Amino acid sequence: MAVDFRIRDFCHPLAIYRLKRRFDRNQWMPRASLEADQWIRLKSILERCFQKVPYYRRLWETLDLTPTDIVTPEDLKRLPILSREDLSDSIGDLMATNARRFGPIAYTTSGTTGTPTRFYLDRSSNVLEFVYYWRHWGWAGYRLGNRFAELGAYYFLKRTSIIDRTALWQPVLQRLMLNSTRLSRSRAKEMAVAIRLRRPLFLKGTASALYYLPCHSRMPASTISGLRPFFLPGRFSLRH
Repeated sequence: MAVDFRIRDFCHPLAIYRLKRRFDRNQWMPRASLEADQWIRLKSILERCFQKVPYYRRLWETLDLTPTDIVTPEDLKRLPILSREDLSDSIGDLMATNARRFGPIAYTTSGTTGTPTRFYLDRSSNVLEFVYYWRHWGWAGYRLGNRFAELGAYYFLKRTSIIDRTALWQPVLQRLMLNSTRLSRSRAKEMAVAIRLRRPLFLKGTASALYYLPCHSRMPASTISGLRPFFLPGRFSLRH
């Protein structure tokens, strides 16, 4: 999902550290133990939705269901899938009655598949987002502070002052932003120059854009030798 997060949304070091430790432990849990833990957490979510979220309270009452009726994963089929239209039309009723205490912040998706969708995130969801990527990138060798390049569009589209820029270096994040909306034969060469200058260890982006970049940048063998591909959720990346 293309979402323009802010750095301060992730400034929760203690919460991030605790969740990262949990993630590091549970990836080695036996399958039965992991499924049991998942079910306990899912049941807790269902209970809270029924008690605190007006949309789900009404929906479940219409279906003559309560969380106690969901006994096995098979019972989840009795619940309808939340559509994009439902989310857009009922965004207010999908907010928990005690949401304000968690400081939710409104975001929108990029709208690449249609109309941008509005939703809310709080501290816990941002912490989860951070740890989610940290663990999956870590499987491929990434460590916090490593330089990486990101080939995408949303960051530039949200900032009209830099929409024509090919590349932008962010020293605090050690991130080189590459503008995929300007990806062409001539601009690909400019991106290759930026990559050689900043020497990122990782390259993040959609598979199609990452395939197009080396095909048209004419990067020398010394620049791309040793790169090995790996897949991350929603992204295809390359690492030295």
